[in-house]
Amino acid sequence: MNEYYSRQYLLWGEDTQELLATKTIAIIGSGGMGCSLGLMLSGLGLKEIYMIDFDKVEVHNIHRQIAFSKEDDGKEKSVVLSDKMQQRSLSKITPIIGNFEHFTSLSIVPDLILDATDNLQTRKEINDFAKQNNIPWVYASVEEFRGQVAFFENASFDEVFKISILPPKGVIAPMVAQIATLSANLTSRYLAGLNIQKDVLHYLYYKDDGEFCVDKFSL
Repeated sequence: MNEYYSRQYLLWGEDTQELLATKTIAIIGSGGMGCSLGLMLSGLGLKEIYMIDFDKVEVHNIHRQIAFSKEDDGKEKSVVLSDKMQQRSLSKITPIIGNFEHFTSLSIVPDLILDATDNLQTRKEINDFAKQNNIPWVYASVEEFRGQVAFFENASFDEVFKISILPPKGVIAPMVAQIATLSANLTSRYLAGLNIQKDVLHYLYYKDDGEFCVDKFSL
């Protein structure tokens, strides 16, 4: 037994941990959502994690993109994040500098794709690629004090969402992490062979009176 995963062995046993060691995922985006997802899932015990992003770190990113420090300003996001992940991981972490279209040109088909982008068009491209290759993907978005997560298997993203270009809104790191945590839990349970709700949109939000709510919608 690998001591690194001792608490996970207690959770689901050695056979499941060995199953995870055969799985690969691609996280599309190395910003706020990507940082939280990457750091959490780097310790899961997967075979390989691909981190895809075309962007560089800027100072205004750092407050919510928790893998980066002020010294990372101007560096490639996917490279910096992958390095931070590799320092704590036994998995292979592979950075890919480029957009999702570039990733699709590399003939890589992971077991699962995780959306950590911030635009609807790329999510449509993820959905199309997933359908073409018969693999599922996890959608996650966050703005202000609300967010959405859905595990797409049979449902189609562009049949649920209107594809448009929207201006960014405010966000804080804890809300990003809360949404990322649900996405990471769905990912972990699915790859471990445990039951999850598929093709269901989870809508998490705070009411004006401070109540935290979770609504669910079948897709």
